[in-house]
Amino acid sequence: MEPRKVNNLSKRQLITASSKTVFLWVTGASIVAAFSFVAVFFLFRQMVFTEKVLAAKGTTESNLKSNIQTAGTLKANVNQLLANPDLNAVKTNADSSNLQVVFDALPTTYDSANFGASLQNVLLSGTVTSIENLSVVSPDDQGASDSASSTVTSGNAQPMPFTLTITGSADQIHAALQKMEQSIRPIHVSALSIDGGSPLTARISGETYYDPAVNLGLTNKVIKP
Repeated sequence: MEPRKVNNLSKRQLITASSKTVFLWVTGASIVAAFSFVAVFFLFRQMVFTEKVLAAKGTTESNLKSNIQTAGTLKANVNQLLANPDLNAVKTNADSSNLQVVFDALPTTYDSANFGASLQNVLLSGTVTSIENLSVVSPDDQGASDSASSTVTSGNAQPMPFTLTITGSADQIHAALQKMEQSIRPIHVSALSIDGGSPLTARISGETYYDPAVNLGLTNKVIKP
């Protein structure tokens, strides 16, 4: 049998067909590789997102367990406050709870007006000759935040600055300072100057404190991929 002869035209056709086949295979492989890369990237992102969700759930579970364990201790501490005879002795209203004394001593709001009225009408009433000036910094005053940033306080207590000018004898000024010291509200006197004369003039700078309320409600947290 004679070998099959392939002319030049047939060779070119075979080469063209082979090139098309190779091109199609390369194109198909590229498409598969691209889809595989996208799929792997999507699966990786989904895995990372799942880990973030699981980590957030783990934190929530840990906090809930800790809160449940702390609840017993908190209840015992509250019961001790309710039965505390010292708190009962300083109640302003016999029908109120001992806990009200705690709230009055460290309120949850910036009650500058209430503190100023208490200082003038209760603590210092009848102790000095006159109250020349009493200023409690308003929460809207920028000076309040400046003073707060420069003062280190325990816990979450925030300062409420005030200035006070009183006149009276040495004994009267001493009595006024003692009254401030005996207040159920914490009062820190940061500066005191006394001018001689009759009567004496005392200029006092200090601060009391308040403890912002804590939100104990449940909240939702969105975990983004």
